[in-house]
Amino acid sequence: MARQSPVMAATAVILLTTAGLAGCGSDASNSAALPSQSSALSADEEKDAQFLKIVGKQGVLSAKPDMDLVKLGRIVCQDNLGMLQANPGLAAAELVSEDRSLTQAEAEIVQQAAIKVYCPGAAP
Repeated sequence: MARQSPVMAATAVILLTTAGLAGCGSDASNSAALPSQSSALSADEEKDAQFLKIVGKQGVLSAKPDMDLVKLGRIVCQDNLGMLQANPGLAAAELVSEDRSLTQAEAEIVQQAAIKVYCPGAAP
């Protein structure tokens, strides 16, 4: 009978233990139960693209970065929703105060596009 060195025996134990753990948690039922975050992300990205498409058709905001426009659009439906429903002109003026490079007309375009995409139920 051949004698194994202590290092070789320890390596064999580690390999066996690691091989046994490799199957842990890989049950198909476990992975199917987790919700997909990529579908939620793509839904937000789809809304952002739709918003940018509507704003882009107006042509007056082409100089602003897309992420700045998306941020402004989301502000309309998150922070200015009450004001938007009570006084759309004042809500547009509030957007101008958020981004001083906007004109009142541009703010109204952002506001209208945001309502269509991000909060269609909030139309005044």
